Amino acid sequence: MRKYRDYFQYKRWSIAIIMYASFLFMIVVPVLLITYIAARSYHLVLVETVTSRATTTLELVSSSVDTEAERIMRTLNSILKDNEVSSSLLKARTMKDTDKNISSLDQQLSNYFHQYEDNTVSAVFFYKDSGMYYYNQKMELDEKVVRESTWYKYIATNNNKIRLFGNKKNMQASENLGFDGTSITASISPGKNGRFYDDIELILFVFPDSILQQYLQSQVSKSGELLILNESGSILVSGNQSFANKGFEDDGLLEAKRNPSGHYITNINGQDVFVVYLTSNQGWKYIRIIPYDRFMKKINAVNQKSLVVGLVGIAAFLFVSYFIMKSIVRPVLAIVRQMKVMKTGHFEVQIEERGPFEVYVLGKTFNEMVLRIKELIEEIGQKERQKKDAEITALQSQINPHFLLNTLNTIKLMAIISKAKHIQQMTESLTKILSSSFNRGGMYITIREEMELLEHYFTIMKIRYGDTFDVVIQIDSRIENFYILKLLLQPIVENSIIHGIQQSEERGLIEITGELAGADFIRFQIKDNGIGFTELTGGDRKDAAQEHKNERFNGIGLSNVHDRIYLNYGPQYGMHIESKPGEGTSITLQLPVLQEPIRFRIEEGKHLA
Repeated sequence: MRKYRDYFQYKRWSIAIIMYASFLFMIVVPVLLITYIAARSYHLVLVETVTSRATTTLELVSSSVDTEAERIMRTLNSILKDNEVSSSLLKARTMKDTDKNISSLDQQLSNYFHQYEDNTVSAVFFYKDSGMYYYNQKMELDEKVVRESTWYKYIATNNNKIRLFGNKKNMQASENLGFDGTSITASISPGKNGRFYDDIELILFVFPDSILQQYLQSQVSKSGELLILNESGSILVSGNQSFANKGFEDDGLLEAKRNPSGHYITNINGQDVFVVYLTSNQGWKYIRIIPYDRFMKKINAVNQKSLVVGLVGIAAFLFVSYFIMKSIVRPVLAIVRQMKVMKTGHFEVQIEERGPFEVYVLGKTFNEMVLRIKELIEEIGQKERQKKDAEITALQSQINPHFLLNTLNTIKLMAIISKAKHIQQMTESLTKILSSSFNRGGMYITIREEMELLEHYFTIMKIRYGDTFDVVIQIDSRIENFYILKLLLQPIVENSIIHGIQQSEERGLIEITGELAGADFIRFQIKDNGIGFTELTGGDRKDAAQEHKNERFNGIGLSNVHDRIYLNYGPQYGMHIESKPGEGTSITLQLPVLQEPIRFRIEEGKHLA
């Protein structure tokens, strides 16, 4: 799982691909799925409709056929109960004048079969032991073969039960039965039903299957079939005789034979068919066989229409989505291209603000960002120039440094010769300070060196203003080798002497402390017990500094100190002033820890080599 997650995090897809993939899964896939479900649902509905219609047809046919079968059975039952028929059958076998008896018997039987008009083919009465009597049509029957057949033995052992058969093949008799194989046969064994039928073992009635087939043909289409199976599963009658003559593979009807009712799809004689079946009160199976491709044509037509509609819908969606994504993707790609141009350092880029609201805002914001970056670049350049100007101001060296230093050294030598100690000390201190201010050694010096310069400065100021103040310096030894800007503390000390102590009647005290304030900061605090001052705004401080500019060593005031810190170190560093009138002033500096005299990246607050 992590492997795939890492892959997708590494592989960045374009927004066009993501949107197309999203549309595919949110629109195209559901449309295809709905189309499939609709087609499938129509298929199920059509199957249910065909099944319902076929079941209705089978119920109508079964009702009609059962009624006809019951009529045949009632006719046969009536014959069994007719004493005159039974008496005539005895006389036809035992008495003389047989022709007269046969004529009388035929007349009696015709009274029962006249309702069938010419549909009755024949009736055969099998006497016990041997002998037969034919009614209406003499058939070429092999009596021995018939009596040995399975169906004959079955009927003979099941007395008083009428049995309907299909054609002669279903009767499993000889080919010499002598009647058409499409006939319907009904058989009964009277048993001991009356005195006369003691001599009759079995009666066989033969009807043409048209008696039942007429009910099937009215319900069968040219492409379908309707079958009736008897209790043993043999075909009793078929609605399409040519279809029936071809025969059926038993495997195709096994499910219909096993179950009372239902429907299924199978293959019969190499053709896919839809089979619907039910069982009547007689125990016969009524089977409707419909070629599967008959209603599949409708399903295929609907599927084709659904597919066309779905494809048209998808095409329309893709067409519309193209313009939607065009309005979104193109502006975004334009921004990406312009950003690549910006990476090369060219900021003269602009994009057309267009597209939907969010994309429009994105483009507008990009243009504003580019303008802001250009402004910041100009602002940084301006700050760099201000920084250089501040350094020049802080290190005012308008005269030739070699000439000035050589002159001071000459004065110092003359003071030594004249034994003017104060002149010697003042000249020596001034030389040290001026040497440092002339930018020898760069912009940075160690804190120890800064403290030494302050000592020389205090020497000069005490000679100039007299011994009117004391100085206490406490520097943490851990920070003595760290670097700070050169002459950073001198203007603050000068401000304390000129504006604080010299205006006070009490003896002055200046306290200077330096310590680590965490791992990344150095904190300096310069306190005096001078007269203090009211909190001034930035502009007021500059005016005050300008007023005493001629009294200063280098013309740098407190605001200039703050600017130097800000320009060199950044906004997170600076100077904090606390002052109360009559009590004194406390100035706190927060500076970065620099272990080497290196450049400092203002934007990130990091050291650069």
